[in-house]
Formats: sequence, structure tokens, C-alpha cells
Amino acid sequence: MLQVRPDASTPTDSPSNRSAQHVTGLTSEPRMYDEIATKCIASCMGLAGFVIAMVVGMFAHVPLETAILRGVLAMLVCWPVGYIVGHISSSVVNQALIKRAEAAKATTREAAKKAREEAERLRRESGDSEVLEL
Repeated sequence: MLQVRPDASTPTDSPSNRSAQHVTGLTSEPRMYDEIATKCIASCMGLAGFVIAMVVGMFAHVPLETAILRGVLAMLVCWPVGYIVGHISSSVVNQALIKRAEAAKATTREAAKKAREEAERLRRESGDSEVLEL
């Protein structure tokens, strides 16, 4: 489970504090994980391109040198495509985390407001000034 904690090293009014990770209250660690995920997707796509080219070359009875060359070219083409796909998917996940965090904050504010209103209503009904405030 992802630990959510405020980043104490970043001032609250700095431009970097407005980034996706700081809006959700996450530290700089998710940025590192985003980069790892992006590179992992890119590497998997590059490897898949190489393997597909090698298997197709094997079944087509292509000479080994030609199959390896085509595999390397496929890997060189598929890796940047995978990097772009990984970057887009990381952005989508970050946007979903931001929306979820904002919804949680709004829900918390609404619950606190209702609790204050309920405490005030109970204080007025009881006429007792010693009811604890929230």
C-alpha cells in the first residue's frame, strides 16, 4: 500500500508544490516510480518487438544475420513507442490520484462541517454551554 505523507522539505508556496505529487500530498518517491514504470513498459515493448521479429524470421526461414538485424531494428522502433505509452499511462494514473485525493479532501471537509453543525445544534437544544466544540 502506498504511504501518503506530506513533503516537509518543500515550502508550501513553491512552484514545485503545485505538481501532481504535491497536490495529492505524496512525496517525491512517486516521481521515481513513474520513471521506473515508464522505462519498464518501454523495455518490455522493445523486447517484444525483438522476439516477434526473431520468431517471424525463424518461421520464414530467413538467414540468422538478417533475422537478428530485423530484431534489433524492431527493438529500436518499439522502445520509443513503449516509452511514450508508459509516459502517457503514468500521467493518467497521476491524474486519477489527484482526483481521488481532491474528492477525499472534499469529503473530509463536508464531514467536519456536518459534525460542527451537529455539535452546534446539540448545544442550542441542550442550552448547555459546556458541550465540547469540534
